[in-house]
Amino acid sequence: MSTNELEKSQQHLSLLREQYVRLQERYTALEQQNTILNASSDNNQGEDSFVTRLLRFVAGLYDQEKYSDMDVNIGSREIRAHRFVLAARSDNWGVQSLAEITTLDWSSFDESVAESLLQWVYTDKVKLTEDDTFTLSLMRAAAYFTLRPLMQRCEEALMGTVSVRNCVRLYTTADEIGAHMLRDHCSTLISTHWHDFTPEDFSHMTAPLLYTMFKTKTDHPLHAAIRLHREDVVFLFLIEFDAQLPGILDEADDEGEMALDMALRIREESIANTLLKHGASVTTTDPSGASLLHRAITRGDEFASSFLLNHGCSVNVAMPANGCTPLHILAVQNYPDQDVCKEMVLIAKLLLEKGADPNIQDKDMKTVIHLVVENDRDELFQVLIEHDNLRLELRDNKGFPPLWCALKLSNDFTDSSYAAMLIKKGASPNTV
Repeated sequence: MSTNELEKSQQHLSLLREQYVRLQERYTALEQQNTILNASSDNNQGEDSFVTRLLRFVAGLYDQEKYSDMDVNIGSREIRAHRFVLAARSDNWGVQSLAEITTLDWSSFDESVAESLLQWVYTDKVKLTEDDTFTLSLMRAAAYFTLRPLMQRCEEALMGTVSVRNCVRLYTTADEIGAHMLRDHCSTLISTHWHDFTPEDFSHMTAPLLYTMFKTKTDHPLHAAIRLHREDVVFLFLIEFDAQLPGILDEADDEGEMALDMALRIREESIANTLLKHGASVTTTDPSGASLLHRAITRGDEFASSFLLNHGCSVNVAMPANGCTPLHILAVQNYPDQDVCKEMVLIAKLLLEKGADPNIQDKDMKTVIHLVVENDRDELFQVLIEHDNLRLELRDNKGFPPLWCALKLSNDFTDSSYAAMLIKKGASPNTV
């Protein structure tokens, strides 16, 4: 989608939201009128009916001294109030008994929120702006005082503002205060855009709530927790699935990723250590047969490679499909970043120190030296040529040793050439 089309779509969505808000306001007004008509259905006096006059009378008492028997402190000022009006709206005003107090302290609330809430108590009307922060705060306050009708009004208004940008935040609040309609609406949007979210989107969410969400949104909650850098959620997973450890830790997700590999890829060393402590294997393989070390080397990940090598992974395991060991993979990879190239040369040295065998042949019968020469990996050649146990006469499936490859692929026969260094190392120039 082009930038222009995206802007048009966003403008259209904005217009639809505005229309939704206007329709919601009209619906609320009609609902109020319907309530009054139903209440006075046995009386044909219309505007002069008892119910209508009573509602108008109560609305007119807002912040009036007439019949006032208490105050509400909203911070900068006190609003005159009436016990019977508040008692008619709710039994829960944060005090043991309204009859025993003369002032309600709402100074902890945002002043505009406190004033709007009290005004709604008297008039059944509230002005909900496009600012979802205000509406969210008002809904929290309504939930605190068990004002379900106001809470529902806020829910309906917020549903018109839900977007990918704010749905996680709204979901969290809705779950905390029991706003199930808004929570379920946000949940649907989260499911639709599950892979678009970043760790920052969920940073404010508590571990239990996030873990519950993971279990409903994905078949692999452990992988989801790792992807979002949430070690606290990883612990909840380990507690719940204690009876299935350690096997469950080595299961791949739908994309073939293992939990330990994911933790290392995003450099969550603490999570990686936790997984190892609970039995995750450094020798496990993915569905294709590649070990974690194969995968780390393929992506040029020095951090993950070093971690695995220093925690005892197998250095000579071969992939079933092509017989490649980690050294074979390293020899054929073309890392575009020079810094990565230098880091992986260090990994080659570490592999050899940990016992990697450079003489193992792949399915094409090629040793690592064959591949290094063919791919002109001079920096790796310099490391391998220093190894004490190179078998330079091993032939590939076409019958050629590494020296033949060096002679065929280059016209350089100086002392620093592959061919000269192989002969100096002991390769026979008389091989037939």
